[in-house]
Amino acid sequence: MKGKIMHTRNRISPKCICGILLILSFAAQPVFAQNTGIEFCGGYWNCGSTNASITTINMYNVKTEVSGGGFAGSLTFSRWLENDMAFILSFGGLLAEASSTTEIFSVSEHVVSIFPIVLGIRYSLIPMSHISGVRPYIAAGVGPYFGMEARNEVGFTIEQEAKYLATFGGNIGFGVDFLLWRHFGIVAGGCYHFISDYNEPLGGKTNFSGAEFKIGFAIFFGKRILD
Repeated sequence: MKGKIMHTRNRISPKCICGILLILSFAAQPVFAQNTGIEFCGGYWNCGSTNASITTINMYNVKTEVSGGGFAGSLTFSRWLENDMAFILSFGGLLAEASSTTEIFSVSEHVVSIFPIVLGIRYSLIPMSHISGVRPYIAAGVGPYFGMEARNEVGFTIEQEAKYLATFGGNIGFGVDFLLWRHFGIVAGGCYHFISDYNEPLGGKTNFSGAEFKIGFAIFFGKRILD
């Protein structure tokens, strides 16, 4: 007997995203920037195509699949040290669901999570001392990428297991701040994560490198940035 857990996901149209960004560009207000910010973002992390691995346990084949991406969220602190360069500290998370199919009377479900802690820099393409409502930037950072896999198996018995791993990686990205008020704005952007392989598979996958796209809001405070 075989059991399989199926997962579906919806994607936002690129035209819809472009329309939202265009509206934000018109809504942005030209104000002086503050030197400290906190960002709350959500989006999608595409870590490649769906991976599957087959292992043999007690003469039975066990197939494990992990999806090619999932919901991603992040909390980012920024501190502008100069007129056009900032220090950033970001805490992120990826939730990628996985499933297993077995040839015996049991089905197991895996949930894989990746938690990067990235320290980096951000360079504003428009000097922060200039009055502007739309501020594009580029960014880069490095740090540890912690991985966790939680497994629940239902059969003749119920078993629960968790696995924790860590590796090193970094990202390069871009973004735009849309300042709607002196202390509030909408942020949007994307980056590519370069992650080294984990020494063990997480849900049948050892590498989660890929592109992330996100949108959220930011709160600005602190001193005004001047020339």
